[in-house]
Amino acid sequence: MSASGQSSSQSATSPTTSMEINHPSPGKENQVEPQQITIDTASSAETIT
Repeated sequence: MSASGQSSSQSATSPTTSMEINHPSPGKENQVEPQQITIDTASSAETIT
């Protein structure tokens, strides 16, 4: 029972997580890229100053 339940849960979570991560991946990555660069530049400028 335990093994069967976990197997079903993992099987359903695998494809669901992959699809959910794939969808927000492009949108989130795009927003994270510029944000990280901005933070890096600000940190660099603050360090240089």
